[in-house]
Amino acid sequence: VRDYIRQALYHPKFGYFSSRPDVVGSMREPLDFSGISGGRFAYRKHIAELYKQNDMSWFTPVELFQPWYGFAVAEYILQTMNPQFPLKIYEIGGGTGTCASNVLGYIRERQGDVYKTMHYTSVDVSEGLANKQRHRLCEEEEHGDKFSVECRNARDKSGWGEQDESPCYVVMLEVLDNMPHDLLFRESSKSPWMETYVQYDSSESRFVEHHRPVEDSLVSRCLEILGKERDGDSVDVVRKLTKSVKSIFSRVLPSPEKWWIPTGCMELLESLHYARPNMVMVVSDFSFLPEVKIPGRGAPLVSSKKDGVTTDYSSYLDAKGEADIFFPTDFDQLLILDNECAISQSEGKIVPNKFGVYRGSAIMSSSNFMSRFAYVNQVKTKSGFNPLLDEYSNTKVYLSAPVLKG
Repeated sequence: VRDYIRQALYHPKFGYFSSRPDVVGSMREPLDFSGISGGRFAYRKHIAELYKQNDMSWFTPVELFQPWYGFAVAEYILQTMNPQFPLKIYEIGGGTGTCASNVLGYIRERQGDVYKTMHYTSVDVSEGLANKQRHRLCEEEEHGDKFSVECRNARDKSGWGEQDESPCYVVMLEVLDNMPHDLLFRESSKSPWMETYVQYDSSESRFVEHHRPVEDSLVSRCLEILGKERDGDSVDVVRKLTKSVKSIFSRVLPSPEKWWIPTGCMELLESLHYARPNMVMVVSDFSFLPEVKIPGRGAPLVSSKKDGVTTDYSSYLDAKGEADIFFPTDFDQLLILDNECAISQSEGKIVPNKFGVYRGSAIMSSSNFMSRFAYVNQVKTKSGFNPLLDEYSNTKVYLSAPVLKG
C-alpha cells in the first residue's frame, strides 16, 4: 500500500506534489493580523478568501503565521544548540522555503556569529519545490552558501552519504502526514494481522485491495515494535479497562479490523538515526483529523481543494495524483519509533543514561510551544483573538534529542 501512496503523491510526472508544485500555498507577504476585525469567525473568513484568490489547496501553519512561526523554531534552536559546534540544520520537505527563510533571517539578525558559520540544508523530493527554494533563498534573499537544497528522497539511507556524528537539527513541519503508510487487516482481534497490497484489476478497470500474511520486512519491523503489549506507566487504568471491554465484545461479536501503520515514518527515522545519530528533531504535525471517511485506526483524509471548495474521497485508491493523502500522526507511536530506531541503527554505539533512556523526548501542544518561543503578541486580530495559539488545536510538536550520559 505504501508504494501505491508514494506513487500517488510523489511520482515525478503524475504525483500530487511533484506534478503541481503550486499545490503548496505560498504567501510572499505576511498577514496583517491586526488588520482583521473581529475574532475567530473573521479570521477564518479572511483565510477562506485567500484560498479562493490564490486557488491553493492549503497553506501550512508556517506559511500562514510567517515570519513568527519560523522565528519560534529559530529561537528554540538558538536556546538549545551547542555553541561549541557550527550550527547545522536539515529541513525535510521544505515546501516553498518559508521556514528556511524565516529561520535564516532570524539568526542572521539576532546571532550574527552563529549565522557566519552555520549551514541550512533542505531535502525535498519535489524538483519543482526544490527549485523554488533555491531561487528564493540563494538569489532573492542572498543567503548564498548558508543554504543548499538536495532534491532526493530523505527516506533513502544512501542519499545521506557517510555517517556524521556532529550535532545537528532536523526540522519536519507537516511532513509525517504525507509519509506513505501500510495497511494491516485482520478478521477479528484473535486473528493474525495480514498485510494489504494493491493490484490493478483489468476486468474492473480499477485498483483493488488484497490481503496476505505479513512478509514485507518493513511492515514486519513496524508491527513488531508497535504491536507489543506495553504495560506499566505507558498504559493507564482507563486504557486497560477499555482494552478489557473490547476484548470481551470481540469474543461475542468478532469484527474485522484495519490499522494504518507509519512504515514511511519508520523508514525515515531509521535513515536519520543512522546518518545523523546526534540530531535534535523538531517535528510539528496534526494529531487528529476531522471527518475522515476512510475506515481503520490512523486512517487518512483524502481530499482536494479548488476555488476554495474541498472535495473529500471515500477511498485512497481514488486519489491517483489528484488529491492529497493526509494522515494523522500518533505522537505516542512516534516517540516509541524514535527510540527504537535510535537503538537499532546505533550499532551498539549509544547507551542509555542512568535512567535507562536513549532519547530525551517531549510531546507538547503547538500552543504550548509557541507560547514559550514565539512573539505571540504579533499574531492577534483587533479583538485580541490569537490564531497562532487558538487555531490548529489538533496539532502537536515533538522534540527529541540525544540524552546526556551519566
